[in-house]
Amino acid sequence: MTDELKTLYSNIMQDIERASRSIIDKQLDPQQALDLIKLSEKSLLQFGAKARVFTGPEGQIYQKQFQEMRQKLQITKTQLTQLQMNSIDASLVADMNNQAVLSQKQDNLKIMQQTAVDGMQTANNLAGDINEEVVDQNEKIASMAQTNERINKGLKKGINLADLIKCTEVKHMYAQAILIAFMLAFSIAAIVVRLVL
Repeated sequence: MTDELKTLYSNIMQDIERASRSIIDKQLDPQQALDLIKLSEKSLLQFGAKARVFTGPEGQIYQKQFQEMRQKLQITKTQLTQLQMNSIDASLVADMNNQAVLSQKQDNLKIMQQTAVDGMQTANNLAGDINEEVVDQNEKIASMAQTNERINKGLKKGINLADLIKCTEVKHMYAQAILIAFMLAFSIAAIVVRLVL
């Protein structure tokens, strides 16, 4: 074996081994490994061209070495292809995961927005209910005040009537019965109104 072919063979084998090891151990990125493989292919063609002139047992040795390097180089190229496919798959998975995360964030944002809208609507409804309750209470208070005023006026009239009866010393039983019934009716009405309101 000539020194030139021997050195070329050694260099090619080292480059192939380095490329294969870097692919397996991920010491180089795919592009760097591909550049190393292309360099090995170029060197392999040079080796084949130089070894072709040899015949006999020496030529067979060169032919065997050439086949050995080409086979190792093919295995390394297959490893690189698999690495690239894995990288693509990982990238696709990452993209899909990112899309899933983005979709989940969008869904969460929609839920938060809807929750905020529902909260505002609930607050508005509650405010409306409170306003209606205040109006109802105000109306009840006003109605109670009017009723009390009417009752007080009635009681005052009853008292005035009683005073009138006392002052005129009306002793007739019929007049006393009317007075008692009148005052009793206003008292019952006052109690009923207070219970209802």
